[in-house]
Amino acid sequence: MAVKIILILLLFSVHLGNAQKVLDVECQSVVGVVEENTTIPCTFKLPPEYNDVIINEATIKRWTPPLFYINYNDNVVKGDPRIILPSRTDPSLLFTNTTVSDEGEYEYELQTSRGVIKSTTFSLRVTAEFSPPVINSWPEGIKADVAPVLYCNTSGGYPAGSIHWFNNNGVPVTEKATLEITERDDKLLTMSSKLTLNVNDLIWEAFLCFVLNSSFRDEGLTSFYEAEETGFSVVGKISFTLQPTDYLELECQSAVGVIGENTTIPCSFSSFQGDEDIIIYSLWIMSNFWIGTYQRGSQ
Repeated sequence: MAVKIILILLLFSVHLGNAQKVLDVECQSVVGVVEENTTIPCTFKLPPEYNDVIINEATIKRWTPPLFYINYNDNVVKGDPRIILPSRTDPSLLFTNTTVSDEGEYEYELQTSRGVIKSTTFSLRVTAEFSPPVINSWPEGIKADVAPVLYCNTSGGYPAGSIHWFNNNGVPVTEKATLEITERDDKLLTMSSKLTLNVNDLIWEAFLCFVLNSSFRDEGLTSFYEAEETGFSVVGKISFTLQPTDYLELECQSAVGVIGENTTIPCSFSSFQGDEDIIIYSLWIMSNFWIGTYQRGSQ
């Protein structure tokens, strides 16, 4: 009888040890786009013989109580319905209809057919593009003896970016502007830049508003000019990083092109000194100057 009891206890101990074995899962931090679905890639870190893992429970924590919980054995689902665990064999997650409120740090816990998964963390950053900028003036009609105020407005973006101003000779005048950033009910942002001019500035007649996102990539530009024969003629755009107050001068040589053939316009940065490469992200080519964003050094 004693031999039988010892054997049963040994078998029970082995079974309990396997059930409580702690395994690992690893998730990548990602950047999601507002109103789009965002996948959080996750993978099991398991021994080769564990090729049949089935997820029984999953918990996602951000605050208390848990943000999301699912128990497949008891058919229980609680929390944010936008969070989906698409497969019981793949720990990757799906955030549907991503919002700004989803941005933050998360803790992820799993229980599986092979044991408890050690909790892991991941972060979700959120972005949204700003709308094309619009310029308004006060007063509405530019008068020769009145210093006007120009407003450049853009909305619906996240996180906050910046707005830059240039006159129609490509000279930056952002130092004369003030930027106001406000949060909408949906936590997306509105940016409004107020450019205060003096009467002498009217000789330029045209001004350009250039919107950059938080990564200093351009999200649009627009122009304001009073005289019809004056303004900005956009020749084309090339897809270019910018130190926020660092402006370069671009010199281009005149060239003769042949119809039906490709024509190269040799250009160089005349005011740049250093051994680093210049990586152009976006470049707006105007009739009499260029504007864009760049980065020094490799990515």
